[in-house]
Amino acid sequence: MSLLEYHLYAHQAVHYADQRLWLHEQTDWQVAVPDVPVIQAQHLLPAYQRLAAAGISRPPLSVLLAEHTPALQILHHFVPLLAQLHGPPRQQFLMLLNQVGNDTRLRIHLHRDNAERAPAQWLRLSVTLQLTSCFWARPDILADVLHQQPTFDFFTAQADYQRAGGVGGGCYVPERHAIMLVTDRLCEGYRTPIPSVSPLLHELGHLLDGTCMRQNGWQSPRGELPSMTWAQRQAWYRAKRHEVTTYQDWQAHHDATNIPFGHPYVFQTDGEFLAGYWELFWRSPRLLQQHAPDLYAVFFDYVQFDVQRNQPADYTGYHTANQRCYAQGERHWPSHMRWLQCE
Repeated sequence: MSLLEYHLYAHQAVHYADQRLWLHEQTDWQVAVPDVPVIQAQHLLPAYQRLAAAGISRPPLSVLLAEHTPALQILHHFVPLLAQLHGPPRQQFLMLLNQVGNDTRLRIHLHRDNAERAPAQWLRLSVTLQLTSCFWARPDILADVLHQQPTFDFFTAQADYQRAGGVGGGCYVPERHAIMLVTDRLCEGYRTPIPSVSPLLHELGHLLDGTCMRQNGWQSPRGELPSMTWAQRQAWYRAKRHEVTTYQDWQAHHDATNIPFGHPYVFQTDGEFLAGYWELFWRSPRLLQQHAPDLYAVFFDYVQFDVQRNQPADYTGYHTANQRCYAQGERHWPSHMRWLQCE
């Protein structure tokens, strides 16, 4: 029986065939996780079946193990920060993680065949990990987010998602303060050694925008983060205007030597701008600081910890694709951004 080291195979997909779980073309395997008893493949079958019932096909090994037993060493693949935290900061993170996971104001639903089902453990864990990893140093902001009772509606199939009103690959519905997402998309960014695309993180940016809207009694989102200080809001709008002006200049002149960091897609609306750059901050912090230092500084000041120190490497896929888009003069996304100065 092959003994596989977890950190080498965490991103590898597991699938079921011939009454066995297959990993890296092997069926007779077990996995070694530091400080955790060796886990044999056959013991993971119940967790695989729960994920399959939730609409997750070919889960990465990390997701399968997290559904089986959410040991901290397994969670390092989702939150590299955990490997860097020690002593009181680590305890602070874990305490907050447990609080968020048990908070009844965090509403998580699974929909299959036009009916609500019991969600797999991974669904709630993925949301809890995302919220806690963003705001572990700002529990005050997290408390404000939970106060608005956010909803996360997950769907086992694209058809169910669309029937319920879901659009695109994921969406946020301001009227219900709800994120809608097909469950399998929760795994996308964890099928690579370095965490990559994150639809949940992107939609969380929209939900934060909606939280700010509700805090202020606005009629629609303005592309702003909740619970910002006046100075942070001023800095946010200055940095935002700089990026928008750069995009407008590119539209006018197609000067590939002066381009914004974000894809043209994020300049459609104020909400897409916030959601797009929010995801970039967490997935590509070094690149963001290099190419849009003012925006990086705002996010850094907002969350109150250095993402670069706690993330081993940037995901570079977005940056590469964005540069190629501008260099080739691809589609001009029309911009309907309205909120470019602090009120």
